[in-house]
Amino acid sequence: MADVLLLPASFHFTPEQALDSAKAADLDEVLVIGTDKNGDFFVRSPRMSCRDAFFLAEKLRNYALTGGQSIGD
Repeated sequence: MADVLLLPASFHFTPEQALDSAKAADLDEVLVIGTDKNGDFFVRSPRMSCRDAFFLAEKLRNYALTGGQSIGD
């Protein structure tokens, strides 16, 4: 797996801009994670299992904990 790209793309991106950026990236898989105006958790993926989503979340956690180092395979 390659490095995480464009994180953060911008601290001023709107949700629409972030989604447009993802659309332009020609991604094979996508996991959308966010919160609504009430602070409620929102997660969507077109076909990802909970196991695969957890795997990606752990990779992202490692990326954040290491200050943006490569998350490897």
